[in-house]
Amino acid sequence: MSSPSLAPKSKKLNSLQLSLLRLFGQNINENQTLEIRKIMMDYFDGQLKSEIENVVKEKGYYESDFQKMLSEKS
Repeated sequence: MSSPSLAPKSKKLNSLQLSLLRLFGQNINENQTLEIRKIMMDYFDGQLKSEIENVVKEKGYYESDFQKMLSEKS
């Protein structure tokens, strides 16, 4: 009996991943690298916040619902 492989399955990189590899393959300094990372984090932060807002509206949650969830024992 063989054990399942723990190695990730090979997948092709998408165009964004390839672009990022090209970008980081250039001679950029640490400050530029940090700025690019911040831009990317800000982008994904905005995407996440937007998705959370949509779910909250869809579910009809209010502040009191969140307080109740936080105070309940698991």
